[in-house]
Amino acid sequence: LSEAAASLPLSERVGASKPPLRRGAYIELADLLRAGDRAAFELCAGALHKILTDSAPLTHEAALEAALACVQSECSEAVVSLSANSASALVEKHAPGKFQQKASAILCACVSGDSATAVQSALLK
Repeated sequence: LSEAAASLPLSERVGASKPPLRRGAYIELADLLRAGDRAAFELCAGALHKILTDSAPLTHEAALEAALACVQSECSEAVVSLSANSASALVEKHAPGKFQQKASAILCACVSGDSATAVQSALLK
């Protein structure tokens, strides 16, 4: 990756067209979330569905790490609200694959938070 691309703001790298750049952004986002960064939480919460439905296999593990860090974040008083579409992406795309354990951890964190209904709906499809 070019130095110019790597120096873009995190929000731009999360939405970048190149998978290696998005992967790096997801890793950085997960690290910031684990450190309690409020701005990172707001970015992740707003982009969670896009992150979870990323089509590039290169990004899947990093995307799940960022999503898990987001739902486990101590930055917010409540767990991020997981939409039905995001829960479906976890169940349909990631749970059957090689990252089943990470997808399950996200779903479990959401069930214990405010998103139990979205997770139940996705599981019953």
